[in-house]
Amino acid sequence: MSYFLVYKCYDFNVVVHWTTAFTGYLNSFLQHYAVNAKLAEFTGAMIGDGCLSLVHSRSENRIRKIALLTGNIKHDVEYYEQVIRPIIRTEFNVSGYLQMRHKRNCVYLVMSSGVFDFLSKTGLPVGLKTNLQIPKVILQNKEYSKACLRGIFDTDGSIYRRYSKRYFGHTRVYDHMVIQFKLASKKVIEQIKQILDGLDIITNKIIQESNSYVLRITTQESVKRFMEIIRPSSRYHVERYINRCSEFNVHGSLAQLVRAPAQSVKLLIRGSRVQVP
Repeated sequence: MSYFLVYKCYDFNVVVHWTTAFTGYLNSFLQHYAVNAKLAEFTGAMIGDGCLSLVHSRSENRIRKIALLTGNIKHDVEYYEQVIRPIIRTEFNVSGYLQMRHKRNCVYLVMSSGVFDFLSKTGLPVGLKTNLQIPKVILQNKEYSKACLRGIFDTDGSIYRRYSKRYFGHTRVYDHMVIQFKLASKKVIEQIKQILDGLDIITNKIIQESNSYVLRITTQESVKRFMEIIRPSSRYHVERYINRCSEFNVHGSLAQLVRAPAQSVKLLIRGSRVQVP
C-alpha cells in the first residue's frame, strides 16, 4: 500500500510518495551498482543526518528530487566540503551546494536527483525515515561496514567526557570518554552494535531514551580501539578526542598525533584520516 503525505521539511513544502522498501530489491540493486567504501561511507552519513524529499518547485512547475544533509553550521561545513562533496563528485559527477541557515545555526548540503535515485533505491525512505536500516550488502563486507559506521558517527554520533568529582556523600569518582550513537531507528542501532561486536569493540546495552535508542562505548580501551579502527572523518570529533587524550599517556597509532604540538597537528580528512607531518 502507498499513500501521499504532505508535510513541512527544511523550509520546503513537500509532497512525499512513500512506499515500503523491499530488502531483496535493495540488496540486488546495491550489488549491481558496484558498491565501494566511499559509497558505504556516504550511505552512513545519509542514514545519520540525511533526508530525501520530493519538493514542488513553483518557479519550475515540477516536482524536484532533493537529497539533503543537515549539519551544524560551525562544525560540519568543513566536513561537507572535504569529505562528502568529494565523494559525490567522484561517484555521481555532481557537487551539490551549501545553504546556510544562520538563525537556525545549521547548514544544508543539497544534492540532485542522481544522488536521490541512488539513495532511494538503497532503501533510504523518502520523507520520514521509517523502516531505516543499513543495507545487507554493506553489512556483509567488513570494510564497507566500517566505512558506513564512520559516516553515521561523523553525522549523528558524539564523543564526550563524563566525569564526577568527589564531594560529601558521593565517594565514586570517574573521568572518562564516552562514544555515543543515538538514533530513532532501533534496527540501525542494533546493526551498529553488530558491526562493533564484530570488531571486538565492547559496547553497553542498547537503551531507550524517549523516542530514541542509544548505544554507548564507555570502556576506555574500546573508545581508543574505535577511534583507531573507524578513524572518523569529522575534524570536530577527532579534535575532541585528541584534546582529551593529550592529558594522558596514549599508546597506539594515535600516540604521535596526541603528543605533537597543537600548532603542528594536521588532520587529513581522507586517506589515513589522521597524520602528523
